[in-house]
Amino acid sequence: MRPARGRFAAALVPLLLAAGACGPGSDDARDSGHGSNSLGAAASSAGVPSNVASDAPTGSEFTAEQLRAVWVVEGDLPKGWTPTGEATRPALNPKAAKPQCQPFADLEDLSGAAAPKAVTHLALESKETPGTIHSVSLALLPGDNAAKALEAARKALPSCGDFAETTDDPAPEESSTVEYALTGGAGYDLGDDALSLAFGTDGLYSIVVTVVRVGPVLVRGMSVNVFGPPPAAIPEAVMKAQVDKVAAITRPAH
Repeated sequence: MRPARGRFAAALVPLLLAAGACGPGSDDARDSGHGSNSLGAAASSAGVPSNVASDAPTGSEFTAEQLRAVWVVEGDLPKGWTPTGEATRPALNPKAAKPQCQPFADLEDLSGAAAPKAVTHLALESKETPGTIHSVSLALLPGDNAAKALEAARKALPSCGDFAETTDDPAPEESSTVEYALTGGAGYDLGDDALSLAFGTDGLYSIVVTVVRVGPVLVRGMSVNVFGPPPAAIPEAVMKAQVDKVAAITRPAH
């Protein structure tokens, strides 16, 4: 097994920093194979409100390409925030040593038991937090799995203050284990449901995750600090900009 340091270097950095690439094991491999449609130009425009009607397919039909089409662009975001391109990674398929803590492993990685039908990761930069790595991910989960994912995590919080997680390692025949100290609570007042989570690793790195559910899509913001204090969560205004663009195409009932 590799220590947490090896896991971070091999897995977490590619997720958040490998912008603009789409290689083997990326979202296209999980895509359902549908072609693109005219969604991109309309949904990528700045400031699309959540109540705008759309001719886009229903959430159960979204592909990774269609999720990319509703990524935030610079004009959507508060001053100082900039999208820097797609972040790709291998699926790490994390497994929590405590079965009741698996929902947190699923939300941290959006692979494995979470089993998204399509998922994309967009790297972000903030002038106010130059030492922090940021990303926003869009994940389509089948059926009502998105709602169940947040419900399961909320119920498990009291019993998962500390838990170990083992992941697939990109190196052949190796795996990685990390010990997390977890705190969580209510997320931003956005979408259909929300949850905030902070993962600590004894000073090596810290992750703050904020998840918002919009129908069958999980919008997950992630901030990471290495060898420093826990980062602040991605601001509500940034998350709202992304949530609104997803809401405009999923048309959830409010």
